[in-house]
Amino acid sequence: MTFVKPALHWLSRTARDPPFWVFIVLLPLLVFLCQKLSLGSIRFMKAYLPDLTHSSRIVNYSAIIQSTGLESMVFKNFIVAPLREEFWYRFVPFFSVWLAWWAWKRETPPRLVAAFVLIVTSVWFGYIHGGFGNVPIQGALGLIFGLVYLKMSAYGRKPLLGLFAAVLLHGAYNFYIALRLQHYLAGL
Repeated sequence: MTFVKPALHWLSRTARDPPFWVFIVLLPLLVFLCQKLSLGSIRFMKAYLPDLTHSSRIVNYSAIIQSTGLESMVFKNFIVAPLREEFWYRFVPFFSVWLAWWAWKRETPPRLVAAFVLIVTSVWFGYIHGGFGNVPIQGALGLIFGLVYLKMSAYGRKPLLGLFAAVLLHGAYNFYIALRLQHYLAGL
């Protein structure tokens, strides 16, 4: 009987605030869902916004593979780019807002403030990837990366853990896209 109570407490705590290993186990599913979200966004744009142009990463990736080699592409696109982008588009805005709000009111910011920062950073993340045409594609992915950052950072209390999780998801997504591209290029 004494074992059941701590086990139930651990289980309820895990259900409320999942540990990092749960995120790691779910990472392939998250990457797959991000890819489906990206494809759905492209279909949405073609159907409802046909005049809105967006940049294609396939040409960029294939040029990088052919000119610099696979090792350089792996380091740049799966480590450096996700780390840089997640630092500037997730860590800095959310942590700055959290620190400013904490200094001003001595409490965590309301969820509405976090939602506003999430939407603004996601739109900006999509825009820097090729203009307004990329906002439905990379902006939607930025929304997912931002939600992962917020959840894993425990809403600002563990910002480095959130940064690591967002970088890991972003790098895994880039890796998955590169594998799909390699498969696509091999079929040509």
